[in-house]
Amino acid sequence: MIDGTSYNYTKHFKRVLGKDGVRSIYGKTGAETIPSLKQAIAALGDDVSSNYWADTEGNVKRALAGLLAFAQMRPDGVWAGD
Repeated sequence: MIDGTSYNYTKHFKRVLGKDGVRSIYGKTGAETIPSLKQAIAALGDDVSSNYWADTEGNVKRALAGLLAFAQMRPDGVWAGD
């Protein structure tokens, strides 16, 4: 999921997660990333598109909500990507 969305959503990821975008969670546990994921989600709009790959804030928010759910289900898991 991370790799599949990062290319299309990069500008939004970088705006809400910092210069490393979604890569900022790599190597961290789910528990460590819950606060930053919640903060990023709160900073995004709700303009979800029926086209999942459209780079709207709402689509990015939906993707991050999925990552947050994974982090909450497996707080001991470590994020990896690329």
